[in-house]
Amino acid sequence: MKKRILNALLILSMSTAFGAAAHAETIPEITWGEREIYIDNPQAEFSNGVFMVPVRRLCQLAGASVDWYESNQGIIINSKDNLTRLFLYIGNDTLRIFKFTSIADGVGENVPLEAPLKIIDGRTLVPFEQICRALNLNYEWSGDRTSIAVEPLTKIGEDKRVEVSISTDKEEVSEGDEVTITVTASNMDIYPGTGYSGYTAGILYNPEEFQLVSSCLTTSEGEKSEGGIGADNGALTKDSLKVAYVTVDIYDYIDNKAPVGKIVLKALTDNGGTVSLSDRIGNVGYDTSIVLTDKESKKIVGLQKDTELKIDTTPIVIK
Repeated sequence: MKKRILNALLILSMSTAFGAAAHAETIPEITWGEREIYIDNPQAEFSNGVFMVPVRRLCQLAGASVDWYESNQGIIINSKDNLTRLFLYIGNDTLRIFKFTSIADGVGENVPLEAPLKIIDGRTLVPFEQICRALNLNYEWSGDRTSIAVEPLTKIGEDKRVEVSISTDKEEVSEGDEVTITVTASNMDIYPGTGYSGYTAGILYNPEEFQLVSSCLTTSEGEKSEGGIGADNGALTKDSLKVAYVTVDIYDYIDNKAPVGKIVLKALTDNGGTVSLSDRIGNVGYDTSIVLTDKESKKIVGLQKDTELKIDTTPIVIK
């Protein structure tokens, strides 16, 4: 009897440990403010229960700078507000956190790393939570630890952001019908003296419902632009089409709006489907973004896309 109980306990403990190990290997979904982020294996992993991510990827999201020093295998991170400096070294189990109290002075603290730095495929992995805390970023895990939400330091009000949305020329389709999706930037006059000169758009749709026919950059009147270099590649993100354009031409906006691009899809069934704009951050950058350029100097103004660009992700249902 005792032997059976011991065997049962052994099996239970083994299965529990296996379940915990399997769960620990699941890379959590990450949301950064309003954006969803994808960080996949081998670019992220758990090390003894500590979530590890590429340092440059994490710091780019946080607006922090990263410098690598080959001579001492060191990494220096400067926060977005330039008030915090972090020192990390390959093979060293210490994180040095330096807080500036004035231009020349500050307070330093050495704390043990929660997990050793790792280099995988040329990327240095660091403890996600520890670096977030050091950069004063708030985060929260879900109860089952399958997702984590990070709150950026800076938030800009709804009325202070350019908004990107999509619309469609059809509400109903039959198999073989073409649907034109127009990508529009609104609230453009918060950047006086600028126009748009390029964009990327992550368009989410089911490839069993729609097929890409064409895409183009448009003028402010909504007509096809003759200039620009475009790329259509559904492999850039997990399940979306990403259309990227760059052009040297400058277009004015009308009534505070600029129809920056058009995408034509063909319906593959009589049932239609759903199309939406993506606000995710993938491994190759933001799914959706707008490039602004000064009209006189032709210099790119750009956007702090994590705070100054609002993406309308409301799905469009086509019957």
